[in-house]
Amino acid sequence: MSSSTALLPKDRKKDDHKSLVFWRSLVAVYLFFSFLAILHFEFEILNERWEMIYNFSNIVYGLQTLYAIITAIWTFMHLYYPHHDNNSTFCERFFSPPRSNGNTKNKYFFSVFYYLIVTFPHIVTIIYWAILVPRSKTELSGETGEIIVGNWWYCKFYIVAKYGINSFIALFELFYLSSIKRPEAFHHVTALGALLLAYVGWAAFGHYHTEKYCYYFLDHEEIGWNYYWSCVAGFVVLGELFFIFIYAVTGIRESMTKKQADDKNTGYQRLPQ
Repeated sequence: MSSSTALLPKDRKKDDHKSLVFWRSLVAVYLFFSFLAILHFEFEILNERWEMIYNFSNIVYGLQTLYAIITAIWTFMHLYYPHHDNNSTFCERFFSPPRSNGNTKNKYFFSVFYYLIVTFPHIVTIIYWAILVPRSKTELSGETGEIIVGNWWYCKFYIVAKYGINSFIALFELFYLSSIKRPEAFHHVTALGALLLAYVGWAAFGHYHTEKYCYYFLDHEEIGWNYYWSCVAGFVVLGELFFIFIYAVTGIRESMTKKQADDKNTGYQRLPQ
């Protein structure tokens, strides 16, 4: 493993590296336990069952949690166990980032994973506040006042964590926790669009399984086929617009930090190493 990755850039001081380990660990712990609290709220209070695994916001939050755990472990290992070889223990090799000569496809997939993590939480947030709340189509809209009042603080935490703090963490990752350079945009636009379309298919399967949709605008029975395909296209376009926004903000961050990319072709070219 080299002395620098996008998780621990070499131009940071060691104290900054320790701070980075602290913040990544804190984010990972928060996301893990808040995700458990969110699932518990939906299971015990909203009485949801299989619907939870078809919920777009749950999928994104789960992936965001997974990313935070992986990067926290990699950052810790890179700082405290920066070099490993055949004499290293299995745990050291297993939990360390792959070497810089790793598979290019793996780097590309992780790059897509990263841009999913810093893009999709904003899709979840904007859909909730700009579309679902004004039309009273949220998961809490059909609940009785007794349930909401009886779990008032839990409801507030649920909403703020799932549809607010998630976006803040995505921006925190973008501006402070990583130093990832902009990739070639076309392949990422295609990949993220394909993932959004894959979710549309997953939501349709979920409707077949549970007879419910996470988002009403993906329910062709409610809005009609005439509007369904327009909504699907809008859903994908919204995701692409947020990717363009994140891509532009990444460029601004690069200008602010005055860092030059060695190679823009691999996206996450400085991680793993």
